[in-house]
Amino acid sequence: MTVIIGLVRLSNPDPPSPPLWSRAARFLSRERQESIGRLRNPDDRRRSAAAETLLRLLLMERFGLASRGPIRLVRSAAGKPYLEDIPNLEFNLSHAGRWVACAIDVQPVGIDVEQILPIDVEGIARRFFSQQEYADLMRWTEEERLSCFYRLWTLKESYLKAVGTGLQLPLDTFTVSAVDQHGNEGPFFRIERSGSEHYRLFSRRIDEDHWLSVCAMHSEFSEPLIIPETELYTSFLRLVDRRG
Repeated sequence: MTVIIGLVRLSNPDPPSPPLWSRAARFLSRERQESIGRLRNPDDRRRSAAAETLLRLLLMERFGLASRGPIRLVRSAAGKPYLEDIPNLEFNLSHAGRWVACAIDVQPVGIDVEQILPIDVEGIARRFFSQQEYADLMRWTEEERLSCFYRLWTLKESYLKAVGTGLQLPLDTFTVSAVDQHGNEGPFFRIERSGSEHYRLFSRRIDEDHWLSVCAMHSEFSEPLIIPETELYTSFLRLVDRRG
């Protein structure tokens, strides 16, 4: 199966109408609703609601799953979310800045989106990246280095999310490489870590300020489906109404 990738770009400056957003939010998991209620920042609430709505929309459109009932989200002991009654599907969610992202596959999958913001690139890379990654990053010009840092960060995060360990696995214990075992640079990234040779990673700069990366156990990645924020909710509620 090809990894399904869905993206939502938050409307700026106008969010979806309150009645539309409120009605769609009723179909989210109880955990998600409670989490949204604890968030103080309106944009954080929008990103959180859009993430699960996007997942449910893709599950309904691509797999014919109902709007409620069988779509129950739970977490593993390590904190990785999964579909309780659908063991043959895996998913992962991410959101940052103006973007919300979702990936679905039949095998473990991870996705990460990050907003490019000014940071101490050299200091953070020296602390968290492998020696090879740090050396490769420092070869870029100072102007290019910030973007390259975020690309590498999202690649590493997507791998951690795919294997389900989170930061329990230190970032400097594995290396992301664009070079295969024969020394050739290919279209996909890979992980240099024992037992992870079968993972492949896809990365794209989705706009001037954001990087997106996806990690899966194969190299079949779909073209990301981009859905405007208001259309996300209207499409979701249309399917809900159609299926009763």
